[in-house]
Amino acid sequence: MEPWKNRLTLNDEQKQMYFKDCEFFSSCKPYFECAEGLNERLKLAVKTIGAQCKVSKFLFLEFVECDKKIEILNSTCHGNYNPFPNMEKGGTEKCENLMGENDCMRADILKVCGKKHWKRYRKIHIEMAQTMKLCQS
Repeated sequence: MEPWKNRLTLNDEQKQMYFKDCEFFSSCKPYFECAEGLNERLKLAVKTIGAQCKVSKFLFLEFVECDKKIEILNSTCHGNYNPFPNMEKGGTEKCENLMGENDCMRADILKVCGKKHWKRYRKIHIEMAQTMKLCQS
């Protein structure tokens, strides 16, 4: 799932179902993590689902008002932004470079939402990218 794109298309019922699925997954996750014989791909899948749920909760619940303000800005950065542009390259880019050209998402978020939202946004996206091995620390 690409939560940064889907956030605009899911209705409230779909979001609630997604959160319910995330909660269910969270309750099962410890059993997967301690299972013996789990191959690396399955371990990565378990971590990835957990990270996607965390990012989605943030975008859908905590960041929604800020996101609306950024939409109103109608900035080129936000319009073209993809936090994980080089997924097919296997994470060769530095995690620090995931915030748009010239760090433009930083400027947009700081401008309309403040430092607290910026720090949380950056942290959660970098955590997800690291979990999914989409960037280098």
